[in-house]
Amino acid sequence: QSGKVRSKGFEFEASGPLPYDFNVKLALSTQKVRVVEDADPARVGSKLFGVGKGNATAFLEWAPTAGPLAGFGIGGDVRYVDRTYGTQGLFTTAFRQEGYEVPSYTVFDASLRYDLGRAVSSLHGVTLQVNATNLLDKKYLTSCYLDYSAWCWYGNRRTVQGTIAYRW
Repeated sequence: QSGKVRSKGFEFEASGPLPYDFNVKLALSTQKVRVVEDADPARVGSKLFGVGKGNATAFLEWAPTAGPLAGFGIGGDVRYVDRTYGTQGLFTTAFRQEGYEVPSYTVFDASLRYDLGRAVSSLHGVTLQVNATNLLDKKYLTSCYLDYSAWCWYGNRRTVQGTIAYRW
């Protein structure tokens, strides 16, 4: 590969506590990426393959600090990834002008945790946690490659993972 691209964009991230023991994390990015130099002059000005216009995520967690539920935490996350443009091989000159898109997608995640030290003092520093990604088990494409045939990769299916952690 040879050439140059220009990327212009904006990123925003914020996190902090909310009333009633809620915490929030927000992130947003937007970008415009174009080819400005290439060995193939037809590519100049085109979108960069595999790069979308941006993405966004929002995470909300409730983690009581006092009372009978202190040490417990439950959270949810929504992630949006904008459409991207498929990568093309050497033999796809017919598609270079038209291009093709990998669709945008949105997935939801969740987490649940408990600090065992809150219930049993000898377990101070031990935390149990369960995370689930792609809660709705959505089928979505993350990237594609087009040459003699099309190759596309799906995103991860629903995944549930348990963790026991000890911190000292």
